[in-house]
Amino acid sequence: MQPYEDGEYFVWSAVRRALVLGAIPLALGAGPQAWSDSPHVVAISLVGGRPNGSELTFSGGRAPVLRLRQGEVVELRWSTDRSMALHLHGYNLELQTTPADESIMSFTARFAGRFPIETHDVQGRHRVILFLEVHPR
Repeated sequence: MQPYEDGEYFVWSAVRRALVLGAIPLALGAGPQAWSDSPHVVAISLVGGRPNGSELTFSGGRAPVLRLRQGEVVELRWSTDRSMALHLHGYNLELQTTPADESIMSFTARFAGRFPIETHDVQGRHRVILFLEVHPR
């Protein structure tokens, strides 16, 4: 097929390619909700260094777990009783919190696995407060 002088063949070829590639996620069973940009909002409060939130799973004396699905857009909304740094390992996100304000850690859960979220204090100590588990789709 010969390209038209005004580039029309190139434009139609690009449109056709976009339509075919756009249909692949639907054919694989990933509906529009799988690609939603609206965030999964999780509220977590830290009082005395202990996390609490309705979506956290507690088991015994270990750190609680927050389970997510790979590809989710996530907003962790932290409220704390003291200033501290929070670090999400694996995603290399760090957030400074203060008791006066809600602090938000936003990211897309691209990587499947189990990742610790730690507090970092001014003395350089690190303590795991919860685990983030990202499950594959």
